[in-house]
Amino acid sequence: MHPKILLIEQTGELRNLLDNISELEAFSFISTSEPSLALPLCNYLSPNLILVDFELHQFHGYQFSKQVNGGFERPNIPLIAIIHPAQILENNQFLYTVDDYLLKPIKIAQLRQSIQTCLPDQSMFYSLH
Repeated sequence: MHPKILLIEQTGELRNLLDNISELEAFSFISTSEPSLALPLCNYLSPNLILVDFELHQFHGYQFSKQVNGGFERPNIPLIAIIHPAQILENNQFLYTVDDYLLKPIKIAQLRQSIQTCLPDQSMFYSLH
């Protein structure tokens, strides 16, 4: 079974970046742009990793990350937040509730490294240079 990555984003930008990382071909991607579906999808799918854009309209990333870390049958799903640099200045509490974060605009090398860090047991990354 392929490792599952849940994408929670509105623009499709992150999905486009992931499609350009050939090492991730063995992953299954599930995406939603609807904030209200984020938690139910986490419960239903039990993803191996969650990538979430903290700038989604009507989405409270800090509360979501707290719920992901404490409210599931399989707790501690790694979570990577995608944020705008100004968000760190406004409210950095979320830093304590995520495994990693990436600043916009996202670079493929940074995204690859973050996924490798959060999913160290995925053997496909051992061949990366």
